[in-house]
Amino acid sequence: MSQIYMTKILLLLCAALATSFAQPIDPDLYAGIQWRLVGPLRAGKATSASGIPGNPAVYYFGTAGSGVWKTNDGGQTWACVSDPVRLTGIGAVAVAPSRPDTLYVGASGTGPTAGLYRSTDAGDHWELVALQGHAVASIVIDPRNSDLVMAAAGDTGVLRTSDGGKTWNAVLPDSKLGAVWLVFDPDDPRNVYAGTRPAGAGGFGGGGGRGAPPVTTPATDSQVYRSGDEGLTWVKTSPDGLPGGNFGTISLAVAPGTKGQRVYDYVAQGLFRSDDGGAHWSRATDDPRLIGGGQFHDVIVDPRNPNILFATQTSLYRSIDAGKTWESYTGAPSGADFNYLWIDPTDDRYMILATDQGAGVSMNAGRTWTSWYNQPTGQMYNVTTDHGIPFFLYSAQQDSGTIATPIFGRGGQITYRDWYTTNGFETARIVPDAADPNYLYATGWYGSILRINKITGQTQHVFERTAKYRENGSPPMGFAPADPKTFYLATQFLLATRDKGMTWQAVSPDLTATNAGDAAAPEGGRGGRGGEPAISGLAFSPKDAKEIWAGTSNGHLQLSRDGGAHWSNVASAEMAQGGAVATVEASPSDPARAFALVGPSGGGGRGATAATPPRIYRTDDYGQSWKLMNNGLPNSAAHAVREDPGDRNLVFAALDSGVFVSFNGGGDWQSLELNLPAASCRDLAIEQNHLIVATFGRALWSIDDLNPLRELAAKSAQVASSNAYLFAPAPAVRMQWDTYTDTPLSPELPATANPPDGAVIDYYLKSAPAGEIKLEIYDPAGKLVRSYSSTGAASLDYKVNVPDYWLAPASVLPKTAGLHRFVWDLRYPDPEQLLYTYYGVHVDYFEYTLADHAIPHNTPWHEPQGPMVLPGQYEVRLTAGGQTLRQPITVTLDPRLQVSQQELRQQLELAQKIAAAMSVTYQGYNQGMQLRADLASRLASLKQLGKSPETVSAAETLDGKVQTLANAAGPPAGLGPMNRDLTRLMIGVGQSETPPAEMLTEAFDGLCHDTKAALARWKELLTAELPKLNALLAEQGIPPLTAPRAIADGYCGN
Repeated sequence: MSQIYMTKILLLLCAALATSFAQPIDPDLYAGIQWRLVGPLRAGKATSASGIPGNPAVYYFGTAGSGVWKTNDGGQTWACVSDPVRLTGIGAVAVAPSRPDTLYVGASGTGPTAGLYRSTDAGDHWELVALQGHAVASIVIDPRNSDLVMAAAGDTGVLRTSDGGKTWNAVLPDSKLGAVWLVFDPDDPRNVYAGTRPAGAGGFGGGGGRGAPPVTTPATDSQVYRSGDEGLTWVKTSPDGLPGGNFGTISLAVAPGTKGQRVYDYVAQGLFRSDDGGAHWSRATDDPRLIGGGQFHDVIVDPRNPNILFATQTSLYRSIDAGKTWESYTGAPSGADFNYLWIDPTDDRYMILATDQGAGVSMNAGRTWTSWYNQPTGQMYNVTTDHGIPFFLYSAQQDSGTIATPIFGRGGQITYRDWYTTNGFETARIVPDAADPNYLYATGWYGSILRINKITGQTQHVFERTAKYRENGSPPMGFAPADPKTFYLATQFLLATRDKGMTWQAVSPDLTATNAGDAAAPEGGRGGRGGEPAISGLAFSPKDAKEIWAGTSNGHLQLSRDGGAHWSNVASAEMAQGGAVATVEASPSDPARAFALVGPSGGGGRGATAATPPRIYRTDDYGQSWKLMNNGLPNSAAHAVREDPGDRNLVFAALDSGVFVSFNGGGDWQSLELNLPAASCRDLAIEQNHLIVATFGRALWSIDDLNPLRELAAKSAQVASSNAYLFAPAPAVRMQWDTYTDTPLSPELPATANPPDGAVIDYYLKSAPAGEIKLEIYDPAGKLVRSYSSTGAASLDYKVNVPDYWLAPASVLPKTAGLHRFVWDLRYPDPEQLLYTYYGVHVDYFEYTLADHAIPHNTPWHEPQGPMVLPGQYEVRLTAGGQTLRQPITVTLDPRLQVSQQELRQQLELAQKIAAAMSVTYQGYNQGMQLRADLASRLASLKQLGKSPETVSAAETLDGKVQTLANAAGPPAGLGPMNRDLTRLMIGVGQSETPPAEMLTEAFDGLCHDTKAALARWKELLTAELPKLNALLAEQGIPPLTAPRAIADGYCGN
């Protein structure tokens, strides 16, 4: 056996032992890292809604994957109120009319958070009160008595409480019945109707709220029950007149003013009506638009007019003749499915509508609705990125199509100005063209592939699925890293196009076959549209241009190491028994390493059922052997696994229960939940030091700097044992926001935050150190650039002319125990600026006169800011607990710019000269103001004592000269207006990263000349006239005036 071979074996054994005996890392070491919502602020599916009778400002809605949301301003802004209990799918929401701070919600699905929840403080706190683990489809609360509540569940029937949830009883006469709908008689809540079906047969709230698939239950098994004693006893109504076949969802409504006799039953076959409390039924309308759609149809009667009805379908329909004829009232072509409507029983102008595009509030009976572009509840299937600056995230959103959003917005935040829709189906995969950044590929309807021109918006169909090909949902597709001109598409064959989709060739045999071997691809294929089996996972090795991995929905994992010429099934017997190989991840660090996520066949790409741990496997020898890597993962479906390109030991997994991280190559897993809200996590991407997660209910999120996690993977023991630890910062890019010259966007306009603007500096403190901690930045010459402290200013020492919510947080170093992230803005200190208005009037507050960098909660304290540092090497020093820690940091130029280091140096030198001139005018002005205050004191004494008029006149004359020198509008301008003019010039010089134009240099030369002249006059006053006045004061027995210290020369760079 060769020495080289033995060495390889020993290295593999050492790696295996390191993985086996690694201990989980203390989450406190990385708890300071935060996820950031990227967006889009485009709503996902809302399933249910409610409001407060008589209060048009407050509403609630439930979602298919992001919990319960609340507005206090009539739908202008929304906030999730169920995050503390981590609810996702919601089947029902109900507010107690007699006690509006009490509300109940039914959480759906089969996970640990399913059940009936109650809040008694308007959503601030929640408790699980019943039906744990059961999906709740409908809730009613007695309008007179908030203690009497009934809830419908598809597998347990109707539960009732009369003591505010302390005790609950199942009240339907048959324990085999499940319930899907409850409704009170609006005239008399003793009359209650329930829609039922066999228990466990299905119902609202599968995993995503109310919209579970309809069941194939005989009509005789789906019935309407009635109670006349508020749910204590029930009788089955007659099925006479109701249709046969599958009911789908059952929705019931009772018309007001009919003593509970007029009842509407909306089922998959249409709308039916009874005028005798369910004894007889008849079809209410023949309108075909109200037939079908068994998942989302509801009927609602106007609470003040029994003849006005609304029906939810692919539009919101309205009838004004008790259901005979209908008009489409709200909707759009290829728009939302409408799921639920709540109407205020005290004023039918006030409504909230739950649709597949979120919730909308109407204040005028449905004629207009609030926007749904203010709800970050999108159900995102996947995420890919390009490699631009900023790079874009591409994703497909359930019910809403596609999205392309940048990782940061040009104006300091991500707004509607920054993101756009591409094209593609709601479950599409979107892949940027690796050879041409102006094009995208995306999955279209029915397995088609689209080529999209980002510049013109035109879409070319380049592939149509025929009976020849089988695809698994939205098929995997992409470019091999080494070949940007060949685009691959996975069917049962691996197809390739080298001419932008104009022609396609099979570059593999049928990889779903038991032994693909080296046979040529067959001409035909089994199945047809959407048939299985097919390729379900596809990956190309970044380390080996000819290495391709393909997992199939029937359990194969095919590997080619020669660009597709030959294939071998490397799935182990254990993996093959698990079902589909849903995801394959080729290691970016090692061509022999790959990860495979295995799940049930036809499982839509999930790596487990909710009752079993995910099945994530890793190979380090090209698939010759595999190891199950799920230690520490919960029983939860998995959807993606990604190895960090920066550290092979750092691996991430996306599960229904959140994002998990492994610091030892997948050997052990722990939660990376941090501040990520509850939602199913469907995909991951790593790009430019960002970790992106696509959630199915809370849109796209990012961790913006992975360096601390990478360092923890290698040095966690060292970090944990240190009293203070300074992490190595990632290179920081010198980048400025675009400058808006218009009025700032309204704080109420939905927007998401940009990543940290500057260098992210992470430090860990084992405990709070005694005394001050400091963070200092030094340039390559060892000169101090910037200094921050734990005792820095927590607020401005003067007032501003805008609300405080515009201002950025104070730059004060936290010193509590744990990991802290601090941002250096890559600037020198802000120049000293006097308080002058745009028109040159001195005031006692700061006036923001320009919209530059005006972002709610992120507007800089000062305007202008200090100049940006040059690209280059700097040093960060952290002083804490008696020790000083050092780390180098690299500052790089924005790669989009074409500017030399010398040109940037010219800009910096001019900006520093302006800052120096601002400093001396600031000092001179304040010296003058102090001298005037002292003069006022002496004048008061002189006049009070009736002293020498000559001395009074001399003091008044000097005071006038100082006033002119400080505040004169000019010419020559006083020191105050001069500081204002320098401020304007500083803003102009720093707004772009370019060498200063000749006119700016000339402008500074003029201001510098004026500054020198003004300070010369100031010096003359202090050296010639002040001593004369002091002599006169001394003759009168008045204390002399103190001359301020001299102002240093060199402020103009000389």
